[in-house]
Amino acid sequence: MEKFEVTPEEAEKKLGKGLCKSYLTIVDERGVAEIFEKCRARGCAEWSLMHRLRSSELIKQGWVEGKTLIMRSRIGTGTVDLKAGTHGLESVNVMNNNVYTTWYTKEYREILKCLPQARGVIKSIFYPEDEGRVTIVTPRYTKLVVGVDDTGERTETWMCTLRAAFSLATEMKLLLLAHRIFQANMQVPWKTSFNCSSVAVFAVPPWISVSDVINRFTEKLKECVSSQNACAVFFKGIIVPRLIKEFGDIVKMEIVDELEAEKLAKRFGLIVAEITGLRGVIGALAGVGYYDRGVDCTAFSSDRAMEKVRFRCVEKECEEY
Repeated sequence: MEKFEVTPEEAEKKLGKGLCKSYLTIVDERGVAEIFEKCRARGCAEWSLMHRLRSSELIKQGWVEGKTLIMRSRIGTGTVDLKAGTHGLESVNVMNNNVYTTWYTKEYREILKCLPQARGVIKSIFYPEDEGRVTIVTPRYTKLVVGVDDTGERTETWMCTLRAAFSLATEMKLLLLAHRIFQANMQVPWKTSFNCSSVAVFAVPPWISVSDVINRFTEKLKECVSSQNACAVFFKGIIVPRLIKEFGDIVKMEIVDELEAEKLAKRFGLIVAEITGLRGVIGALAGVGYYDRGVDCTAFSSDRAMEKVRFRCVEKECEEY
C-alpha cells in the first residue's frame, strides 16, 4: 500500500482532536531549523520536549515558553533512539517554500494523531508500511529580529516599537513571536528613562518579502518616534553571531560608540535603518544579540535580581514558600 496524504481537517475528523494546537517551522540559510509546537497544556509540552531531546540526534536545543515547545534542529537526517525517548525527529528537509519534518515512534501514537491536525500544517504524509512514521508539511517561514532604540524621550522608550510591531503583524499577516526589552548600562549620560531598547521577533511567511516587511516597519517607526536619534537594526536568521551576542554583554556594562556598533552590524550583514539618527544603533544591535536569552535581556549586568529567578537560585540563599 502506498503512502497517503491528509489535510488537518481530515486528520481531526478521522482521528479526533489531539493535543497540538499549532505547528510552525522556520528555516535559515545556515542550515538551521526552528520548530514551534503549541500544545493545549504546558505539561504536555514539557514532557514531549524532554523525550525529543533525549531521542533525537537532529535536535540541538529546546525549551518551553508558556504552552509552546521550541526546538532548534539541523536540516537533514538523524537517528532516533526510541530507547531514550518515546518519539523523535528523524529528518528535516526543505523543498521550495515548504518544510518536511518527519517524526518517528513505535508506542507513542498520540504524535501521529495530534501533529497532522495542528493549525499551520498544509498536509501530512502517512506510511502504511511503517505506521510509526509521519511527515508534517508546513510553509517555510523566515525569522526577522528587529532591535530598536532611542524611540522616545525621558518617559517613553519602547512603547512606539511595541505598537508598531502589533500593527505590522496585523497589517501584513505576520506572526509576532516575541517582544523583549533590553536593559543597557544605566550610567550612559544621554540615556532616556531606564536606558532600554526593544526587540520584536517576526516569523515571515514565504509569500511575503522580507524586504517589504523591513521597509514597512521602518515607516511605522517613523510615524511614532519622538527622538532625534532613533535607529533600527534588522537581523534575518535564527542563530545570532557570537560577536553580536558579546556586544550585548558589553553594552550592559560599558559606554559604547555608535560607530563601533554600526561597523559590527554591517560586518555581519545586518541592516541598519536610521529612523531619525544613528545613536540608537547601539541599543538596537545589543537587543538583537539578546533576543533569545529570555529574562537575561531585561536584567542589569551582574543583576542581584537574577539570584531570585526560580531556576538560578543558589539553594542556601533562596527561601522556599
